[in-house]
Amino acid sequence: MASPALTLAAQTNGRNSQGPKTAEGKRKSSANSHKHGFYGKSIHHDAECEADYQRLLACIVDEYQATTPETQTLADTVALSQARQSWALRTSDALFIRAMDALSVPGGTFKPGSPGHPGIHAMPLLHRLFSRCCRQEHKAHAALVKCRNEPNYLRPKNAGTNRLP
Repeated sequence: MASPALTLAAQTNGRNSQGPKTAEGKRKSSANSHKHGFYGKSIHHDAECEADYQRLLACIVDEYQATTPETQTLADTVALSQARQSWALRTSDALFIRAMDALSVPGGTFKPGSPGHPGIHAMPLLHRLFSRCCRQEHKAHAALVKCRNEPNYLRPKNAGTNRLP
């Protein structure tokens, strides 16, 4: 059992540490567990990736006449996956070029932790992201094609009826 002084100290300290109060502090605190953002629902990478996404989304919605919420979600998944694949390729290319530049300097070495070193986990992580996005794109694209060919593909079997299944 804790002494009364220890209990009082714990209560006093507990009153002082209630988390962030301001909107800025809450925003920063919400990013505490953020590592890279590769798998999030939005794009936090760069303006070029966001522009790719918007352009692709407009093209896909137009091509597949994505008018229902379901087909719009599929179109969004395809566009986001393609934009992330493009970003992963650009990023891995840039990391590779930095590595080659470091080696091309006379006497240059490419040591882990040195400036310009992409990090030991960056390339495999980018490869996994690319592969995951390819799979997501393929599944969503296949569903979009099926929706275009079979208009009732995403509708429940008993839609519009009052009968119980």
